[in-house]
Amino acid sequence: MAKHLSSVCAPVVFLSLLVGCGSTATTTNAPKSPTTTTEQVNVPVSSQKEERGQASYYSDRLAGRSTASGEPYNPKELTAAHKTLPFGAIVRVYRPKNNRSVEVRINDRGPHPKGRIVDLSRRGAEEIGLVRDGVDDVVLTVVSLPPPKKKKRRH
Repeated sequence: MAKHLSSVCAPVVFLSLLVGCGSTATTTNAPKSPTTTTEQVNVPVSSQKEERGQASYYSDRLAGRSTASGEPYNPKELTAAHKTLPFGAIVRVYRPKNNRSVEVRINDRGPHPKGRIVDLSRRGAEEIGLVRDGVDDVVLTVVSLPPPKKKKRRH
């Protein structure tokens, strides 16, 4: 009984401490990334940085081709390309023109044209009404980062 109680109490205590330690970014009605399988690390609000530039989106002709992360591009998923953010990072892309935003998971590298900061999947572009315009100004904010990779210990 004591063994069972400690296995239940330890996670509850840990989560209580985690929730009580500072503010973190929260989302409401955030779309879940269908292929994210690893636990995400919330980014404290105080360390969030905005990146301003232009967004574009992938052509449907690229469907099925490998992204830089190795997974195939699926226009129906909420994914995107960014030049430097780690694969698995979740970012909010806000389009001031129509006050719409979408959260996407970084799984590729790019975009390459000057001034562009993110390439969205077709679904991501549809969510913020970017399909007709093709390219527009956006504000990108990191919502969460993948957990750091554990270093292998040498013996």
